[in-house]
Amino acid sequence: MGAAAQFAPAGGDSVYGCDLLFAGSLIAPLGVVRFAGLNTNVSYTFTMYASRMGASDTRDAVYTLAGAATNSVVLDAVNNDSNVVIIPNVYADVNGVVDFSMVSGPNNNNDYKFFYISAMKIEYIPAEVEPPPAGSSKNLLFFGNSFSQGSYVPGLVQSLAVVAGYNQPRVVADLAGGTDLAYHITRVNDYPQNNVDSSLLPAGDTWDHVIMQGYSTEATHLRDPMVFKTNAVTLYQLVKNHASGKGAGVEGVLYETWARSPKHSFYPGSFADPAAMQLEIRTNYNGAAELITAAEGASSVRIARVGSAFETSRFDPSLYASDEYHQSDLGAHLAAMVLYKTIYAQDATNLSYTAAVAANWTTMTSNQWHDLTMWADGVATSTPPPIDPPGPAVPNNNLVIYIDPHGGEAPASWNNASFVSTTVMELKNTKSNLTGITLSVTNTMQDGSTFGSAAPTSAAAEFAPAGNTGAYGNNGNPNCDVLFTGMTPGRVYWFTFYNSRMAATDNRGTAYRLTGATQVAGSLNAANNSSNVILLSVEPAADGSVLLFIEKSADNDNPDGFYYLNAMKIESYYYGTIIRFQ
Repeated sequence: MGAAAQFAPAGGDSVYGCDLLFAGSLIAPLGVVRFAGLNTNVSYTFTMYASRMGASDTRDAVYTLAGAATNSVVLDAVNNDSNVVIIPNVYADVNGVVDFSMVSGPNNNNDYKFFYISAMKIEYIPAEVEPPPAGSSKNLLFFGNSFSQGSYVPGLVQSLAVVAGYNQPRVVADLAGGTDLAYHITRVNDYPQNNVDSSLLPAGDTWDHVIMQGYSTEATHLRDPMVFKTNAVTLYQLVKNHASGKGAGVEGVLYETWARSPKHSFYPGSFADPAAMQLEIRTNYNGAAELITAAEGASSVRIARVGSAFETSRFDPSLYASDEYHQSDLGAHLAAMVLYKTIYAQDATNLSYTAAVAANWTTMTSNQWHDLTMWADGVATSTPPPIDPPGPAVPNNNLVIYIDPHGGEAPASWNNASFVSTTVMELKNTKSNLTGITLSVTNTMQDGSTFGSAAPTSAAAEFAPAGNTGAYGNNGNPNCDVLFTGMTPGRVYWFTFYNSRMAATDNRGTAYRLTGATQVAGSLNAANNSSNVILLSVEPAADGSVLLFIEKSADNDNPDGFYYLNAMKIESYYYGTIIRFQ
């Protein structure tokens, strides 16, 4: 009845947990359900209902939703057939995830602390996407260099327009690495058949936009900004006034380039920092637009602020290639988004990630898509929109740490932490952010092995970046001790261990034991293993520590007692255990 009437189809059954022993076992002091694949730009409303009739005590529960922020409500299930609790304005975290958790409430006086959930409703209003206007396809002419060649930005713009629902534009691109606007002026004068008068644009058709991208330092004091601005006017006018007539009425698009990465040698010599370099580039692209407008009219030019989008990202390293100069594939996709936004006058955040993936336009994650579309629209954030009122972000949600114990072959997002020396290091997560968790090898393994599988499969496939090397011990080093500190007491950490020693005919089992608030142990045979792992979970001790103890297992029959570790992973979620309703 009342607000709860909508949940009648769920019947009178519920799921429950409790804090204390009941019928000889601990049922579940904490329940967590993860909702994934949510739209990070959409506000969700969660409604919870719980009922336990025929009781006379208080059996309240705290329901918590943790996404971009954390909010909690309390509901007593006892003799409840009408009340619900609601948490509105819930945004998913940057991974599109919201965690729903349940624990006994502050007033729960049941002997076993029973708490319940009977039904739940999730509501949202789909994000509005403005449909593109009907009309013929656009004709786009590109001039540029390697900043357009990498991942072929013109082609990305062309296919992104189709993803957005427009007719496929006709694209002609005259690109050459290391060139500036002066070079492209000569191209129009000497080889118009490769650009403005291309046979790909039928006679009688005209260009809608000419996209002009200069050399990366052309609009800075390292060259001559006045020459850059003058050449921008000249190139635009050459296209607009070309004898073929194909440039009649064309609108110019100045493709603003980006500053070098913060790691580049330009700083602090040539420029104080990337922001200073970007300021010069932006100022002189603005100046070029002003000159074109003065000469040709207010509707003659617009600026695609690609470099400014890089700055909005705080010059995120994922946007740069290894030379800290050119664009990465992600950087090229950001450039394409900005050019699309500029040419079609549509917000990048209205683009559909699902449609882009379905069309094979991108393989980026939904997290990366969220960030790139925000940056393209000038929003300086890597988190979803704030709720009203805003709440604190969830600390270290979805923590994932990879460790290579020997060899140093793993990528930069891993921790190359030698277990054959007394190593002490703070661990970073897969986003290369320090976690506050410190690893200390207090009792070492013997040396490194190069006999592991070079291509692990199945559950072990994620450890391939560690290569075929690993650390081993033997009867001379009968055990290895590794202490982890800085963990959060009460939080569950999952440890995954992988070992491999190919071309072995005996049992080289390795025992792994974790000691924190409790102790857990298991073993894994390294002999000819390329697919198996072992997973152990533990809560840290009260001081935030977990001790890892490694030795040969009881069934190890190698005469030298060889035992191994090739790679390991630590992961955790803010609310630990995951259960499911049934």
